Amino acid sequence: MWFESLMVRFAAPAPANILQRRLDRAGTFCTLPAWTVNHWTLQLRSGSSAVDLGAGTGKFTRLLLQTGASVVAIEPVEAMRAQLQQRLPGVTALAATAQSLPLAQTSVDAVVCAQAFHWFAGHEALREIGRVLKPGGKLGLVWNVRDESVDW
Repeated sequence: MWFESLMVRFAAPAPANILQRRLDRAGTFCTLPAWTVNHWTLQLRSGSSAVDLGAGTGKFTRLLLQTGASVVAIEPVEAMRAQLQQRLPGVTALAATAQSLPLAQTSVDAVVCAQAFHWFAGHEALREIGRVLKPGGKLGLVWNVRDESVDW
């Protein structure tokens, strides 16, 4: 079944608090979590390609760039995409939705959704993500989780 084959493309989840611990006091990501480059997860590096789907203002796009991968940001909201382009002028930022990606079939190594998947989770979007992923490509889903070990 197609859906099962896509499920094996999901990247392993990060420990619950790994991203929150990487936030500085201003709420900006300061380092790239190891799971984005780890062999068992997204495997991003120079020469690979990634899509930041639902990229918003580019907070996570900036982290994906640290891998050396070629990154395309997909963001349907014009105001958010404009901020992304202002902050990261070298990144290709496209106006599109998860259900209709302007990318070639089997063209990317990873699709990452940081704090965005709930907006478009569904069969149509999953089919489209599966269409653009290369064989063996990965889908990474990222959520912030409050780090209860720190007294904020």
